[in-house]
Parts: sequence; C-alpha cells; structure tokens
Amino acid sequence: MGDGQILRPFIGRCVVVYFDDILIYSADPEQHLAHLREVLSVLRREKLYAALKKCVFMRSEVLFLGYIVAAEDFQQPFELHSDALKVGIGAVLSQNNIPIAFFSEKLTGAKVRYNTYDVEFYAVVQAIKHWRHYLFHKEFILYTDHEALKHLHSQDKVSARHASWVAYLERFTLVTRVHGKAADFVHGLQEIHEAVQNNLKNAAMKYKAVAGRRRRHVEFEVGDFVWAVLTKDRFSAGNYHKLAARKIGPVEIVEKINSNAYRLKLPSHIRTADVFNVKHLIPYTGDSSDEFSPPRGE
Repeated sequence: MGDGQILRPFIGRCVVVYFDDILIYSADPEQHLAHLREVLSVLRREKLYAALKKCVFMRSEVLFLGYIVAAEDFQQPFELHSDALKVGIGAVLSQNNIPIAFFSEKLTGAKVRYNTYDVEFYAVVQAIKHWRHYLFHKEFILYTDHEALKHLHSQDKVSARHASWVAYLERFTLVTRVHGKAADFVHGLQEIHEAVQNNLKNAAMKYKAVAGRRRRHVEFEVGDFVWAVLTKDRFSAGNYHKLAARKIGPVEIVEKINSNAYRLKLPSHIRTADVFNVKHLIPYTGDSSDEFSPPRGE
C-alpha cells in the first residue's frame, strides 16, 4: 500500500502526497504540530520511515517537487492559465494572480497537425496532468482561450481523442473561465525558442566558416608521392601506443578514386588498408627516391 492510500484521510485537509514525497501544511504552528503528530503516527504504525536528512519542519516555505510552495497557499484555490500556438503549448499555475510555476511543451509528431481546437484542448489536458498533484484534491479555476471547453458535454459528436480527454478532466473539480492573458506567456516562450534557434544557427555558420578557412584544399595525381598519416584505427589491437610514429612515407599514389580518396602503394609489411582520405595525406616535396620511413616498432 502506498503513502497515498495510507494518508488518504489527511489528503486535501493537511497533506499532499506525490509518490514518496509528503508535504504537510497547516494554518498556524500549533495546528502544524498536531498535523505532524497525526501523520507521523500513521507512518510509524505502518512501519514507514523517512530519511531525516531530507526532512524540514516548521517552515513557512518549502521546496516541493521543484517548486517553492508557501504552506498557507493550500488554503487558497489554484488558478491555471493555459494557451496554445502551432509550435507549442504553455501554462502558468498561480494563486491570487501570483505565478507559482510554469510549464511548456514543444509540439512534435502528429500533434503538429492538430487543428486549433485540438491544440488548445491538448494544452489544458497536459497542464492539468503536469500539476495534477496540486489540483486533484480541491476545486481550481481554469483560465483558457478555449471557449468550446465550456460546452463539451452539450456536443452531439465527440471523437475518441476528445472522449479520453473529457474522461480525464472529469476526475477534477474545476471552474472554467475564458481569457487571453496566458497567450503572452506562450508568445514569450516562442520568442525565446526562436532566439535560441537563431543563435545555434549563427554559431554553426561561424564554425563552418572557420573550419572552411582552416581546411586545406589539396588534390593529388597518380604518381605523386605523399606522407601518409596512420590513425589509431589502422593499428591492430595491442600494437598502437602513443609513442609510435604515425606518419609513413614517402609512398606513391597508384590510383585516384576521387578528390577525397586515394590508393597508395604501401610496403608489404604495413598491414592496413591501402585507401586513404585526403585529410590523412601530406604532400611530399623532396626526392621521391628517399628512403622509406616506417613506423617505429615495426
């Protein structure tokens, strides 16, 4: 049996439970001591124990599920503001017009093809799912631009998707009010998202420009001699070590596969593929009759 079942008599009165996180709230210190005694007595009876280092007591504010929560706020109704755009959805959880937490989600996959009605409906459902542990026990106020939500039960035809969403919303007690304020929040999210994307694109363009300037454009012909760089993957297991020479040559190019790949005439004792990428070839400018320089340790 989970904490939620054991503490059900207290939920909505002085306790919020989310998996193994328990929040005990009260109107004043004397009442809080009484609530603590009741809840902890039940936990002891059920042989459930809390990690003392994770517990805090007698605080006016606590960090619960990533949000700063004032205990007295649970005596006031929550307000949920939601809105939607083609690129994403957003929501604000507040009390007395003071924001407590924010939620946003970028639309992907099939959701990108949702019509306006479905996107706005989806925004409401996702926001309520996100904060269900706050909204489940008491009536809350839902502010939305979705006028149709006020008339869901009067519609003659409801799709399977809408039916599942309606069934989920029926678990909660809510009052719906229509407004347009939440749109400002979502528009702000969109502007931030676009700014981040633009910065990433600009950074990528700068990186490509710098890399392009550094990249040397070299082409070889059959009969040219080059130095060949041996990368780690060309050494057999156990034969590679940091002190080994990684450049051999000069070696002759015997085939130009394309401007990026060349086949080399390697000595018989060099056991590696004879095709090299151009980035691993260095022009040899000396006498082609110079002695071959093998890797050390061969």
